[in-house]
Amino acid sequence: MECITTAKMKELEAKNASLGLTYGEMMDHAGRHAAQVVLDRYAPVGKRVLALCGRGNNGGDGLVSALALARAGAAVAAALPLGEPATPQAKEALARLEEYGAVPVTTQPEEIFRAIAGADLILDCLFGTGFGGEVSPQVRRLMEAVDHSGARVVSYDVPSGVEADTGRYDCCIHSHLTIAFQALKPAHLTHWRGEYQGEVTVVPIGTPPEALSGFDGMLPVLDRAYFASHRPRRSATGHKGSNGTLTVVAGSREYRGAAALACQAALRAGVGYVRLVSVEEVCALTLARTPEVVCTVCPQTPDGALSPKGRDRILAAVEQADAVLLGCGLGRGPGTAEVVGEVLRAAAVPVVADADALNTLSQNLTLFKETKAPLILTPHPGEFSRLFGPHIHEVVHNPVHWAQTIAKEYAVTLLLKGPYSVVCDPEGRAMASFLGSSGLARAGSGDALAGLVGAMAARGLSPMEAAACGLYLHGRCAELAAEAWTQESMLPSDLCAMLPQVFREV
Repeated sequence: MECITTAKMKELEAKNASLGLTYGEMMDHAGRHAAQVVLDRYAPVGKRVLALCGRGNNGGDGLVSALALARAGAAVAAALPLGEPATPQAKEALARLEEYGAVPVTTQPEEIFRAIAGADLILDCLFGTGFGGEVSPQVRRLMEAVDHSGARVVSYDVPSGVEADTGRYDCCIHSHLTIAFQALKPAHLTHWRGEYQGEVTVVPIGTPPEALSGFDGMLPVLDRAYFASHRPRRSATGHKGSNGTLTVVAGSREYRGAAALACQAALRAGVGYVRLVSVEEVCALTLARTPEVVCTVCPQTPDGALSPKGRDRILAAVEQADAVLLGCGLGRGPGTAEVVGEVLRAAAVPVVADADALNTLSQNLTLFKETKAPLILTPHPGEFSRLFGPHIHEVVHNPVHWAQTIAKEYAVTLLLKGPYSVVCDPEGRAMASFLGSSGLARAGSGDALAGLVGAMAARGLSPMEAAACGLYLHGRCAELAAEAWTQESMLPSDLCAMLPQVFREV
């Protein structure tokens, strides 16, 4: 499965135009194909259809559909609640509709609200993929009227009020059917998509095959098929050593559970050997939960964090590893920064840098140049912002762009966590995961994810495959945990209990 972001969709449209397919022709294709879907699905002839059109090209698509439906015999009216069209293509679509003469067009608020209340079917074409932010009080009232009208609602491209690249919304129109143009957008795939849309179908905009040749704008979506084909395999004649050794440098007196969650997740994900390097209290808790973990107990600082005095033990465990997980619950003291630096300089195997390892990197970016290890970074937007500079708002609203930009610049594999997560390799190849549930929004979820990614890396997957497969396991476990315990009551520790079911599914 694939989807496309707003920026890449604009690139594709520009490529179409360079090949002779005008923007007006793209609108015509989109509007006529959408009208055909409406005709096939709702048989609107004899019904009252209202095309609710904005000022941009999304509104123009609706005006094209209104004309096509009227010619097919439907009783169509068009409403322009935001005013006359603002783009040349939408203006031309309105002119053709007015020339046809059989479709009433209104901009008057009272008439528009009466038309909404009396409609059997509403085409939602207010805002397209360019929408972002919050709607005005006027538009909010309009959206509420649509939602309360009792009419079937068909949204064009995305339900109006929803951000196409993030699925975020303040207030939106809720659609029964969404007709996506050319390709799915991220908003169509978010795990909370049921809050604003029902069924989704895709229609073409006339893109010629040569426009898609060499076009790198489609974003692969992480799914079961990817995991099934890329996950590590267990040999019937294998042993614990052949299934990988993961060294976990994690935990402190204040954050003992982080290491325990990461280690348990890694073992459940099939790694042969998990060695925890931490202080005594952390090792004791982890062994009480998961006795299969091997522990290297190291000296601690007065505040209960891993002390640099344990350098030799720490680096010996790193040297024995097929992959290293670094950072979960280490704390932020000066000793932690020294430990993180030592591990990064010494490691020659993949290192999953999470939590406090990321905080250390944000204070010393030269470590990116000093390490020989392939790095897999797992920041949430706040950590990403501290590390690399862009405002958190920019990261949240354009995760694919920022993941690709930073992965290439720093030559790392980046797993940017969020409502949906993006994985990107140093060449800029990206994937998105829309799996999960809101139940993941609690402390400890990231520790479990880091353990899963570390296990996949220790079992021999490339950094990109390890990040993607670990992310798949995490997201699918979250969905199953929400079914079993609800999104309110599920815990990060419940994710491990779901891993056997996820493996059985593939």
